[in-house]
Amino acid sequence: MRLIKTPDEAKRLARTILSDILLYNQAKVKEGIEKDSLFEILTEELAEGKKYYESMVEADLRSNSN
Repeated sequence: MRLIKTPDEAKRLARTILSDILLYNQAKVKEGIEKDSLFEILTEELAEGKKYYESMVEADLRSNSN
């Protein structure tokens, strides 16, 4: 497995992860929007996505961006 080393690739991965979270959790997304608690409802999914992102992107790149 090759680590991502460019900001553009890292942004593309982040967008893909977020798109997948939204796609596979549509009911939770709808509920979160309705109740204004999207981040709380998707806490577990977002944490899993962040963990995957961190495993795929070089540490130096992660530390120099948000």
